[in-house]
Amino acid sequence: MRLLRISVIVLAMLTLALATPRPSPGQSFDDEISIVEVEIPVHVVRDDQPVSGLGREDFQVFDNGEPTEIVGFRVIDLTPPASKSPAPAADATRQPSIDASATEATREGRSILLFFDFLFADPHLLERSLPGIRKMVQEQLDPADRVAVAYLAGTGAELVSGFTHDPRETGAALDVIAAILDAKPQEVRRRLAELAELRGGGKSPAPHLLAERYGSAGAVALLAGTGTQGAGGAFAAALDPATSAFLQAPAARFGDDRAANAADPSRAQIVASSPEEIGASFAAESESGAVFTLASEVARLSTLLRGVSGQKEILYLSEGFRTSLLDQKGVGTLIQRELEQTLFEALRRGGWTLNAIDVEGIPSPSGGSGEWGAGGAPGRQAGPPPRPGFDAEALHYLSAATGGMLFENFNHADEATGTFLDLTSLTYVLTIQSGELRPDGKLHRLDVRLRDPAAGTRLLHRTGYYAPRPEAETSPLERRLETAERILGEEQIDQLGARLRLRARPPEGGAATTDLLVEIPGDRLLAGRTGGSIDLDFQIYAVDSHEGVQDVWLQRLTLNLEELAPRIAGNRLQVPASVTVPEGRYRLRMLVRDLSTDRVSLTTTPLTLPVEPAGPTTRPAPGR
Repeated sequence: MRLLRISVIVLAMLTLALATPRPSPGQSFDDEISIVEVEIPVHVVRDDQPVSGLGREDFQVFDNGEPTEIVGFRVIDLTPPASKSPAPAADATRQPSIDASATEATREGRSILLFFDFLFADPHLLERSLPGIRKMVQEQLDPADRVAVAYLAGTGAELVSGFTHDPRETGAALDVIAAILDAKPQEVRRRLAELAELRGGGKSPAPHLLAERYGSAGAVALLAGTGTQGAGGAFAAALDPATSAFLQAPAARFGDDRAANAADPSRAQIVASSPEEIGASFAAESESGAVFTLASEVARLSTLLRGVSGQKEILYLSEGFRTSLLDQKGVGTLIQRELEQTLFEALRRGGWTLNAIDVEGIPSPSGGSGEWGAGGAPGRQAGPPPRPGFDAEALHYLSAATGGMLFENFNHADEATGTFLDLTSLTYVLTIQSGELRPDGKLHRLDVRLRDPAAGTRLLHRTGYYAPRPEAETSPLERRLETAERILGEEQIDQLGARLRLRARPPEGGAATTDLLVEIPGDRLLAGRTGGSIDLDFQIYAVDSHEGVQDVWLQRLTLNLEELAPRIAGNRLQVPASVTVPEGRYRLRMLVRDLSTDRVSLTTTPLTLPVEPAGPTTRPAPGR
């Protein structure tokens, strides 16, 4: 029979919204107190079907064992009408408690990352899973769902395509995966070109598309973290598969602090190796080393994408590593620590749930892998133990620890994906507010219960959230993303006195270009300087009413003080810029940095397009 293992901490994500007050005099950053809002998506299941009709009063939440008030509640309903199950009742007379907000269910789609594991899976089995995955993309998804595609090779994670609603783009990304597995370098290049064509003919993607594919903070981090000589250079790091950088140094793109120019053996595998060699790429290093690669690279990728909206789910296609590694003296402890402190923590902090599909499918009586073809009752058959080097128990370990599910022994991959989509189609999102938290990074355990559960009803949810960590304990990528989140926030800083003037042009085709002029008082800029040069970094983001980045202007200038000082002393430095956005209301967030003194200005300027006309003027009547 089919086996579906579900951990009691299954299927959830949480979003942390930190309200961080400024430290008082004499108080260090590490002493600051934060209030954390935690969103806990909960799935209520009975008879392997989601249960509808529940309200806020039906739930209880416990934070570290203490009852906690539910301050927010909403329902995300992606279930087809025919599949809705009524709310559980303890007896025939009980009526479900319906919260008013539960009747106004939203259709916030899932953000699903398809993640193919070249380290711990036979390439033939990954290839065999592709038809079912394609069927999921074409037939099973809700229109609100978005899908991204990535794979893991010997030295890093490669993101083939960002999140998109377009099944054609996802299908083209799966074509790239198929060509890699077939070890056909010319076909890989051709498929990459087709994917680039779908995404705009290889042109740099627009900022609002970057924000949709990688989250607003991820898009800002990608844009601002690379060359800033205009948008073209900045977009080169936006994980565009048409660029040569896409196939080189994946660790550098995810903010790794290792050498950015390290060679990528996975590139050599793509162009030269057989499928068997790709699948056994971990043999060149120890198995334990491959597990460390898995932990670190998935952690970096999930951290980069933590700002992606929606119910964030990873579908991890693999056979798993040998769990006996965890029992080995010395190295087993190190592996468990790396998984817990690197992989699991990054997934939890980013709001990601890892769900694993065992691509081995149904083992044959001879001990090989069975076919995911038509006919035959699904289930594990008798035979020799699994092949050395792979272990589905590891998949259960990874998914359970991160709040996910393991799907194994399904006849077809689309059966596993269909079950996954059914169980995640109805979500009750409970919001709680923590007490005062110190930035110690500690895990807070959560427990969610129904006040009056019916027999056979299960609640599937994440069991914890983390307090903020001291800045010194965060990774370079985390600090970069936190900076991006501050740029997109409401904070105002006025160390340079920079201001933004704007003049909108008439709209054309529903979009308008707005000319901008950045002004910095010369005396503020020259304060304390006697010679040399000034390096200034400019970043301007057009943020729409949905917190999406619609356009960006980036520039870095080096100014010679001997030439500049006489011209701006007692005057202003003026730098022209522009953004082009559709009609609507925006916040222009501007960051100006003096790189030599670390002084900054961070400002917000409202922009409405088309420009609202001034009201009529009335002249006083004669003699008044």
